[in-house]
Amino acid sequence: MPASLCKPNLSTQLLQIIKDHGPITIDLLQRMTSHPMPKTNLRQSLAMLKKRGLIDGVCLGPQTTYYQTSQALPSRREIAERLSIGPDEITHPLLRKQDWAHNQWCEFWAHAIKRIYPDVQIIREDSIGSYEIAKNILQVKEQDFDLLPDLLLIFPKSEEHEAISIAFEIERTRKSDRRIMRKLRKYLMGTRIDGLIYICDSGRLSETIRMLYEKKLAEQALRIGHYGEHFFLFSDSMAGGGPELNRLFNAKGQAVNFIDWCLQLRKTKRTLRRDAQFEI
Repeated sequence: MPASLCKPNLSTQLLQIIKDHGPITIDLLQRMTSHPMPKTNLRQSLAMLKKRGLIDGVCLGPQTTYYQTSQALPSRREIAERLSIGPDEITHPLLRKQDWAHNQWCEFWAHAIKRIYPDVQIIREDSIGSYEIAKNILQVKEQDFDLLPDLLLIFPKSEEHEAISIAFEIERTRKSDRRIMRKLRKYLMGTRIDGLIYICDSGRLSETIRMLYEKKLAEQALRIGHYGEHFFLFSDSMAGGGPELNRLFNAKGQAVNFIDWCLQLRKTKRTLRRDAQFEI
């Protein structure tokens, strides 16, 4: 389990989350702490960490500040001591600043899912090429590297459960219908994933993607057609409704419980899955 899912004192917890998931804003930090905290408390702890030189605040707008760990060697040594890790483990991701907003939401979902399923393997888009299992699941070809998911979840096989994989897309901006269709078609007909989840920042965007899936592609996808209504889930909220991730819907727009959905996928072989099973 990532250390950021443990329950240390607030300043150490914030430092751990920033180290594991930064650069990150106070809004996401508030969502990712183990207990809901008023922003006043968070700001006080962040100010203390900044004063000690352990974190930096980078302003990307008049009301948007991202926090990341300081890279000064003395600071990294102190962070390492507080978190019981090595100084070399404290590094920044190589991201363009314009990608920070998208990246922090990917980190939020990875963190939220790990909180529920500590044993799940989560592979980020830029790491997929380093994992043979991920390339095999996604049937990656050279021309497909612009069609990779933001997150690939791999649940291990056990005595009770099948090994399954779920692709996650974090959609903050409207893409062309052609590009959305191309990506959906790849997931439905050119991969071995068991489920697909689109996280959108508005009802208008999520409805566009849902309609393209339901009206133009679902019936063509023989691989998952027998549970096509529940192969695809979406949310019209970037936070998915909060810690319980209770704002997810199937291809018909019906509410779906994330944990129940995952369980149904895991306990049933793909060829035996039926939409009716998910509605029980």
